[in-house]
Amino acid sequence: KQYETKEAITPDGVSVQLYVNTGLMIDVVRGVQRGAQGVGLYRSEIPFMLRERFPGEEEQRAIYRQQLSHFANKPVVMRTLDIGADK
Repeated sequence: KQYETKEAITPDGVSVQLYVNTGLMIDVVRGVQRGAQGVGLYRSEIPFMLRERFPGEEEQRAIYRQQLSHFANKPVVMRTLDIGADK
């Protein structure tokens, strides 16, 4: 806990940005609480894997907006839908 909100700095003084990997709201909340400076990878397939039916376009938009709004004006890498048979 003592390191959760400390800035990540190398011994030689270089600041390291820490990003959260997410796909669930709990990850977003924890990332924000711990000072994540962006989203390293947003897994857009998670909403598809958690439901018995695929979410529609509007539902997807609402999910993404709810989660990613916490990182407005910060870097976000969003992986497009990846639900191949190899998962």
